Amino acid sequence: MPHTCGLWSCSLSTKDMTSSLISGGDLAYDTVSQRKPDLIIIDTWLESRESGWTLLQTLLLDRETARLPILICSSDNSEFERRAQNLDGFVAIDSLAKPFKPEELLRKVSEMLTARRD
Repeated sequence: MPHTCGLWSCSLSTKDMTSSLISGGDLAYDTVSQRKPDLIIIDTWLESRESGWTLLQTLLLDRETARLPILICSSDNSEFERRAQNLDGFVAIDSLAKPFKPEELLRKVSEMLTARRD
């Protein structure tokens, strides 16, 4: 996963976007809580199969982080579809199926950031 995050970070930097790479769910939650970023990108597989989903649930349950836009990246489409049913009502959540091209990531991030400003 660190290699993948590095590619994402590199792609974002081409559009003058800064990113912080955090590979652990607990550390990610603490960092997001403190920094309140403009957007969060979560890979559903962090330390384990459940880590990304656990992080997502924790962020959504916290009043301070629940309104932050979240882009969920997953290579397991069937798992995502099953869990996405529980995400109805959270308008600031979108998804991107892996593998994807850097242009797709940039487009999706730009769309989400624009929507947040409107």
